[in-house]
Amino acid sequence: MKPGQFSFLGDEFENIFQYSDLFLPGIERITTAYYSPARKELRVLSRKRDEEMDSDYGDFLAKPESRVAIQKFRSNARQYSWIRKDDLPFELPVKKSSIQTIFTELENVVLVLHLPNEVDGLNDLLFIYFNQNLGNFGLNRSDKPLSAENKSIIGHLLYHQFNSILRMNHENLKLLRTFNQGVMGVIRDNAILRDQLQQVRMNYSESMVNLAQQFLADYSARTDTSYALTREALEKIRNYHGNVKHLPAILKNAIIFTENLMMEQPGEIVRIHDFSLDFDSYQVPAEQDELTKKIDSRQSRAMLLLDRLEKSASSLKSRSLQLTGANVGKNLSPPISAPAITDALSKNKILIRQLISRHPDKWEIIRKEFRPLLNILREEDIQLAEEESA
Repeated sequence: MKPGQFSFLGDEFENIFQYSDLFLPGIERITTAYYSPARKELRVLSRKRDEEMDSDYGDFLAKPESRVAIQKFRSNARQYSWIRKDDLPFELPVKKSSIQTIFTELENVVLVLHLPNEVDGLNDLLFIYFNQNLGNFGLNRSDKPLSAENKSIIGHLLYHQFNSILRMNHENLKLLRTFNQGVMGVIRDNAILRDQLQQVRMNYSESMVNLAQQFLADYSARTDTSYALTREALEKIRNYHGNVKHLPAILKNAIIFTENLMMEQPGEIVRIHDFSLDFDSYQVPAEQDELTKKIDSRQSRAMLLLDRLEKSASSLKSRSLQLTGANVGKNLSPPISAPAITDALSKNKILIRQLISRHPDKWEIIRKEFRPLLNILREEDIQLAEEESA
């Protein structure tokens, strides 16, 4: 298992062998013979206690008789079995000694787990080497031998332990693949949208170039002078993101700039360079755009205030109640006081006057009968009268 990788990715038996000391403390050795779906071949792995995993069994697996013996053993339908060294139908070599094999220690009792392989329908084999006594489990009476009952319990527990680990790994892998398909779908959609956006930008850029060249062609015909854009100027126009309606003015200013300062010879093609194209003068300043947003926001709040007052006044009038500031404020949701209404109207009086003048068919009740609003409008009339008399 690679560092930083999910435990259920990669070769599942290699991952188990990395942590075999945690699963089975005290065992002498653990060995597996299994079919690897990723490699599409039989594999053998072995790890002795406190040593690294050994996977170099290529020569052993190259022998036809070895593969036949393993496949025959894998066809066993039992969940687990306890065997002796002599019961094994094959032997695996151990490099450290030409005399010993993995199953040489006659004192070991070997538990074989037959774990289902969903790919080829046979069982993968997991060999676990125990001592003949309970010393594997750290018990005080380590000299007490393993009874048939002990072996049955151990075999049952370890089979279901490793089988559940493998099944959970398979389910997690399926779930991850499902998530992966969703993620890949999003990535593909983003890639398509990115390509479409790039195509739109390219089309827009070429449209800008076509408009510019058409303008120069028409201008050339009217003035009996040939104008042409340099390669750098065309590229600059491709990157123009301003308002299209300004492009003719930009080109005309570029022509004026070129004819007055570049001093082109009469009869020659007047070339418009990139530095003569002034885009900056036709950009909307950021401050102005921000100010417009603020004004729009304040105007929306003023309209919302008038709408709420009109709705409250309409409700009061339908019940034949007086349109006082207190009643209108109490009928709002949430309710506010009469001074709060007066304060809100006063703070937005300029926008409110503009809105009342711009929309003569709106807020009919409050513009005629709601005194706090009438006072705001009357104040404007007084100011206009004073300015006229002056």
